[in-house]
Amino acid sequence: MNNKLSLKTLVRQFYRFLIHRTRVEYDRSNLRRSAIIFSPHQDDETLGCGGTIIRKKQAGADVKIVFMTDGCQSHAHLIPENQVKSIRANEALAAAQQLGLQQHDVSFLEFKDGTLDKTRKFAIQNVAKIILNYLPEEIFIPYYNDGVSDHNATNEIVVAALKTIKFDVTVYEYPIWFWNHWPWTRVEGSKPNLVSFFKKTIMSGF
Repeated sequence: MNNKLSLKTLVRQFYRFLIHRTRVEYDRSNLRRSAIIFSPHQDDETLGCGGTIIRKKQAGADVKIVFMTDGCQSHAHLIPENQVKSIRANEALAAAQQLGLQQHDVSFLEFKDGTLDKTRKFAIQNVAKIILNYLPEEIFIPYYNDGVSDHNATNEIVVAALKTIKFDVTVYEYPIWFWNHWPWTRVEGSKPNLVSFFKKTIMSGF
């Protein structure tokens, strides 16, 4: 039992070291930078980046949200897919308004929920066009190993699109289901204004 506890403690310490080493201070100058949040489903943007979106809008930044899938598979055994799709789209627009965005700040690519990886080529083309249209200073995508197929695919599709158009931009990953694999309570920093992200820059060997 003691050995197991010791191993668990060592693993937590190791991951805490990695997280603290890769985090960056996200100050007011960052908050003013324009951004696109790529969200696999209608709720991931709020769960993963809601606070950041609010703070960015308060700082005057231009923020866009792009929903990759139509979200139709959520509770599909209880509600018809078309109805779920409509409900989630309306809820997403309402949530975006609460975050400080307007309807024109939100885009729906409407790839079928759960099949994003199967439409990779077309999705990359769509994402590339959106990025070139807005030319954001920052891009937010789900954590690369979040554990859900559409989440992982969103990460890979955006990265592939950036490589295709050779657009140099700062990319931040946000976790959604990461808490299933790692307890959050012990990794929060003590500085109140510090937001930790896993920062990656595409053109430097992503």
